Amino acid sequence: MSRGLGDVYKRQVIVELDETLHKRLKIYCFINGITVKAFVTECVEKSLKNERVNDSIVKQKTRR
Repeated sequence: MSRGLGDVYKRQVIVELDETLHKRLKIYCFINGITVKAFVTECVEKSLKNERVNDSIVKQKTRR
């Protein structure tokens, strides 16, 4: 069953990077054989883990 395009847009994050950082990010990911999405996801997950964000709190907030 398709959830429709609306659900996809809710999960996208738009970030403005300066040109130099953007180039460095793309080169780093290319050299390491990963996608930018995978790299950013891993960084965010590590950061949230370090901040000890409780998944049950996140689930409660997203149900609203």
